Amino acid sequence: MSVNNEKVLVDADVILELFLNRSGFVEDIEKLLEETNKRNSIKLYITDKCLRRIPLELDDEEIELAEKSVAFVKGIFNDRIIKIDSELKEQARKCALPDFDSALELACATKVGLDAIVTHNPSNFGVICENGISKLKIWDLKTLNCRLSLESVEVADKPAWQQKRLLPFLREDDQKEDYEFRKILFKNIKIYGELHVGDIRQYLQ
Repeated sequence: MSVNNEKVLVDADVILELFLNRSGFVEDIEKLLEETNKRNSIKLYITDKCLRRIPLELDDEEIELAEKSVAFVKGIFNDRIIKIDSELKEQARKCALPDFDSALELACATKVGLDAIVTHNPSNFGVICENGISKLKIWDLKTLNCRLSLESVEVADKPAWQQKRLLPFLREDDQKEDYEFRKILFKNIKIYGELHVGDIRQYLQ
């Protein structure tokens, strides 16, 4: 399985692991973001519904944290966020997949002309795989990460966020508060850092 020159939709459940911070899951999405940032040969996409789900994983009173978290994800994906409209919803309703969210992501990926979907649960797209209804490839996240590691190229020792600004809307000089928020997100791993909700809560207080 080669992943060069692939355009891949990331299942919303995968992105949400950044905020659930579950051991064994958050590391997988961090690794995916790290590996894909090293190369230009694979592009990751999400849906706008994924962004709307982020605040649901945080406490109701954490409005500011939710806003900053959504902005963080937007900064990563920039123009690779697929807007869901009524046409896509109608396509999802007609899809044979039993899980509606998966059907919606399939419709989005197909419309934009993506090559694959990466997910924690390939079985959610099982009908597609078995019956060949779609040309989309369905990749398990751990399997994709292993493949990316094998194909990865060496990068400089300095942190990647110093080599290439990942969040262009954040400027150190005129948005110092957001810059400090980002530094928390970059804590503990090479690129993005674990999203320790407790650390961010403490910063916001």
